[in-house]
Amino acid sequence: MNITICDDCQVDLDIINSLCETYATENNISLSIMKENNPLKLNLKETDLLILDIRMPEKNGIEIQRQLEITSGKPLVIFITNYREFSISSYGANVTGFIEKPVRKETLFSLFERARGILSAGKIISWSDSKIYNTRQIQYIIMDKGVSKAILDNDEISVGIFKTIKQWNEELKDYGFIRINQSCLLNCQYIDKMTDGRFILKSGKILSTSRREKKLCEDKYIQYLERNARFL
Repeated sequence: MNITICDDCQVDLDIINSLCETYATENNISLSIMKENNPLKLNLKETDLLILDIRMPEKNGIEIQRQLEITSGKPLVIFITNYREFSISSYGANVTGFIEKPVRKETLFSLFERARGILSAGKIISWSDSKIYNTRQIQYIIMDKGVSKAILDNDEISVGIFKTIKQWNEELKDYGFIRINQSCLLNCQYIDKMTDGRFILKSGKILSTSRREKKLCEDKYIQYLERNARFL
């Protein structure tokens, strides 16, 4: 998950950054964190979650959120502020929640869980020059002689752009996908059950992990179930 923190107060910026790193460590996930104290310099192209101060001298955080909501609907936004009166007016379609300063670890972590649940609902990806898919349409991705192939929810095979399985894993690991061997990335939502290093899909298809990856894959699948159970 890619996180951008925007706060004109350097002390608060560093505190929130430290809490993000703690969350990543405690939950064994990879976070890419960018810090910015000038909202006019924000670059949110790759950002999944924006932690945004509401009152800043250069630009009001609510204005930034409203603009994002109108133009793209993303990234998700968590507002932070010293001013309780902003809490009602600051909500919008892409707003995950609101935190008053000083930021409490438990509150921020709870909103991280909510954001991850929303993000795991799917991501739009450019699969080829002429095709885009929501990740929820893809059962799994395999690499075949350097070519990406997606097995879709209707069992059709779609040939996509060139990307390594490592690159796909980096892009999709926050959206319910786990890498089960050197050439396959599996969407957990299509798993019926897991047994002895094998994933049995709802379609009846069986995919196996490598011996080396077996325990790691099982742990990641259990984490997926635990995380998404909160959002059923």
